[in-house]
Amino acid sequence: MTAYDLGRHFACTMNDAFSHIFDQLLNAKQEENLSERDFARGLEQDFASAQADWLSLDQELLQGLSLDTYLETLNEDDFYLFFKGMAEQSDFPLPEIFEVKFSALPEAKQEVFLNDVLKLRPDLSDSDEHRLEEIFFLQQALHLLAIPNKVDLMEELIDWYLQGLQPDERVSDAVASYVKALPPELLDDLILILEREIKENPNSDRGLDRLLEGMVVLAKKSPDGRQKAYPVFRLAFRKFTNKQLVTICLGDLGTLSAVPLLRSYIEDHHETIDRSLYLEIISAIKRLGGSTEDLPRPFGQDLDLDDRLKFLFGLGGGA
Repeated sequence: MTAYDLGRHFACTMNDAFSHIFDQLLNAKQEENLSERDFARGLEQDFASAQADWLSLDQELLQGLSLDTYLETLNEDDFYLFFKGMAEQSDFPLPEIFEVKFSALPEAKQEVFLNDVLKLRPDLSDSDEHRLEEIFFLQQALHLLAIPNKVDLMEELIDWYLQGLQPDERVSDAVASYVKALPPELLDDLILILEREIKENPNSDRGLDRLLEGMVVLAKKSPDGRQKAYPVFRLAFRKFTNKQLVTICLGDLGTLSAVPLLRSYIEDHHETIDRSLYLEIISAIKRLGGSTEDLPRPFGQDLDLDDRLKFLFGLGGGA
C-alpha cells in the first residue's frame, strides 16, 4: 500500500474513532448539570484530551506504531503523500505533529504543498466527490502553508485566489482562515498587496472582502496592527459596491477612526441606502462606541429593525 493510500485509510479510521469518542463524551456531558458555556468548554477540553490519547496509541494500520512514531519512519516524499491522503479524507483538523514535521522540511519540499494547491481551481465548480476532496486538501494544506514567514509564498497564494471572477465559497473560507493564521510579521506586506488589489479592481466578489475578514484577526496580533490596517479597510469601504462584509470588518477591527466614516455614509446616502447595509453600519458604529441617535432613520420607526437592534445591543429605544 502506498503512503497516499495508507493516509486515506488511516484518516477514515481516525474519523470513525473520533466520531465515536465525541458521541460518548456528549452523552456523558448531557448528564451533568452545567451552564451552556461550561458544557461547551468542558466538551471541547475533554474531546481534545481524548483525541490526544487515541493518537498516542499504537495503530495496527501503521505497522503497530503510534502516528508520531510512524511519521518519523517516512522520508520527505512519503510524508507528503501520507499527508495528502489524510487531508483528502479527514473530517477533523490533522494532528499538530503535521505542523512540526512540515516546519522541519526544507524549503523545496514545502513548495510541493504550495504547488499542488496552485493546481486547483479557486473558482466555482461542480460539487462532486473529487471536488470535495480537493477542498479538504486545500483546508489542511493552507493551514500548514500559513506557518512560513515568506512574503512570496503569501503573494503567490493570494494571486491564485484572486484569479477568477468569483471564488468557491469553501475556498474563500479556507483562504480567510489561512490569512488569520499568518505570522504577524507579514501584516505590512499583506496591507500593500490588498491596497494594490483594491485600487486596481475593487470588486469584492473576487474574494477581496474575505481577505479583509482574515486580516482583522491578523492585525490584532500586534500592538499597532489595527492602526496600520485601518486605511486599507477605509479604502475598501469607499471603493466596494458591496459594502456588507467590509462594514462588519470595520466594526470587528475596533478602530475608532471608522466611526465618522460610517456615520457620514448614512448621512450622505440615507435616501438610497439598502436596509441591511444600514443595519450593519449601525451595528458597527455601536460596537465601536459611537453614537447613532442623531442619524437619519430612512426606514422610519421600523419595529422589526428596532427589535433586532435591541437584541444586539440591549437598547431600550431607537437606533
